[in-house]
Amino acid sequence: MPGDIIISDLRDVPHFRAIMTDRLWTAWWRDEGLITRDQLARKIDENLGSTGIPIGLIAHRGDVFCGTVSVIEDDMPARPQYRPWLAALWVEDGARRQGVGERLIDTALDKVSGLAPEIHLYCTPENTPFYERRGWNRLETDVGGVNILHRRLAA
Repeated sequence: MPGDIIISDLRDVPHFRAIMTDRLWTAWWRDEGLITRDQLARKIDENLGSTGIPIGLIAHRGDVFCGTVSVIEDDMPARPQYRPWLAALWVEDGARRQGVGERLIDTALDKVSGLAPEIHLYCTPENTPFYERRGWNRLETDVGGVNILHRRLAA
């Protein structure tokens, strides 16, 4: 049940740092070999000292990790004009289709709304409708196989 899932700032629940690193590295970077697990862990650790962006959020039921999302300054160096970015949305298999991803996104939008006028993300064409149904607008299509979307934020 999604009602018993809490969304916390990683700074408040740093004991989830290792599982966050493991899930994200396994999902996106392990097979590509672009960064090591230790490099990713250091990037995630930047959240712990931040008072703004980056922001790491954790969805959890007590001490059970359910998912994560981040807000980072730069997720696509080829597009420096787009900042900040919603990145690395991950929901555990057992927590999927329960609104956890949407709650993580909504919390991220709330946290960044006073810091930036808009936020960006990139996703596969298959995932684009998920975001478009939630108010995201497409900026660019098929940039290296992904679409770039953005959403205006309340001041």
